[in-house]
Amino acid sequence: MHLPRQQRRHRIADLHGTIQFAHPAVVLDLSRSGIAVESGERLVPGRIYPLQLEGQDGLLITTSARVVWCKFTGTVQNEDGEAAPVYRAGLEFQGALPEAASLLFERLEESAAEDLDTNLRARHKMSDLASTLLLRGQSTFDVRTLSRSGMGAEMEYSPRVGSMLEFVLPLDEPLELRGRVADVNPAAENPTRFLVGIEFVSVSSLAQGQIDRYLESLKAKLTPSQP
Repeated sequence: MHLPRQQRRHRIADLHGTIQFAHPAVVLDLSRSGIAVESGERLVPGRIYPLQLEGQDGLLITTSARVVWCKFTGTVQNEDGEAAPVYRAGLEFQGALPEAASLLFERLEESAAEDLDTNLRARHKMSDLASTLLLRGQSTFDVRTLSRSGMGAEMEYSPRVGSMLEFVLPLDEPLELRGRVADVNPAAENPTRFLVGIEFVSVSSLAQGQIDRYLESLKAKLTPSQP
């Protein structure tokens, strides 16, 4: 993790935070039982994600789906000219779908019935109508290092470098923070987890004071007591 040299980093044990995330995905295929998507973020198999599916006509579907599989398919060049990962995933809808979803599927099935190649036509129409998908979720992470200006965390979520994250650190009391992802690397012990360097941004004076007090308490624990 790249943090300013003047900020001393402290190794942390037994500090676990929570992170909120939301990222867009492209719908590849859609059925009444599930959805296939393409995303720049790795989705965790077995996890249930709340999602919002928006059609080009403004139809909005809010539901949840469990990740059945997720695989890395390659890279694309992003707006900064850097190679960005691309993942494809299959998700299974959880519970009964909302009424808006029934309307969408009725339209798709009507379109499919008008075409000889039903499956191909249906997938094409699904991709057009269900144009935007937003995946939301919450994950825990382990704090490995902490300084006044940032932290190193281990998590199963792999965010993009440069993206902004919102998270909570349980210091003396829960502390809500925002940070920019500085670097991401696979964890050596477990390739399904990631070491993420985060630089804090827009930290209020109240939050900074809480961080400073926590770091001071760490230093006090490490300083030998005087006889």
